[in-house]
Amino acid sequence: MPGVPSGRGCDACRKQKKKRRYKFKNETVDPALVQPPASASRSLARVSPPETVVEPSRTPNNRLSSLTAAFIHSISQQVDIKFQLPWNFGGFLHCVPPRLGRSEALDAAIDSLVTAHKHYCVGGFAPNELTLTKYSRALAVLRHDLDDVAKARSSESLCAVLVISIAQV
Repeated sequence: MPGVPSGRGCDACRKQKKKRRYKFKNETVDPALVQPPASASRSLARVSPPETVVEPSRTPNNRLSSLTAAFIHSISQQVDIKFQLPWNFGGFLHCVPPRLGRSEALDAAIDSLVTAHKHYCVGGFAPNELTLTKYSRALAVLRHDLDDVAKARSSESLCAVLVISIAQV
């Protein structure tokens, strides 16, 4: 039947009597490989296990790490394609997470973008009060950074301007 895949190959291969390239073979597991030799079990018996293993009571979490995690989730491929920020606004967003924490303007801009993106993904097309508050804070911090000549010429300030313009959309 044409168009239906079969295990015999295509018509040209059957005419040339070509054999399949790959064959699956049944492999059996050697029991000697699964169990360690007797000498290894004796040497392991001499080693004492560690007394206690201390696990952190909770994962380290501060404002910067939670902001970074939220932004990485916003730009990840797990989000529906119509809500993916890098596909809609540029791949430069993948270079932003290492820069977080260097500039207050960039941090505020990313916070504004993450809040707006979360609100938009759940169906809120008009901005809510929290989104507008974070957006206005990002603009104020950026204006303050642009007054300083050294900060105004940094790549973080340029990135903050681009991120704020994305959040504005």
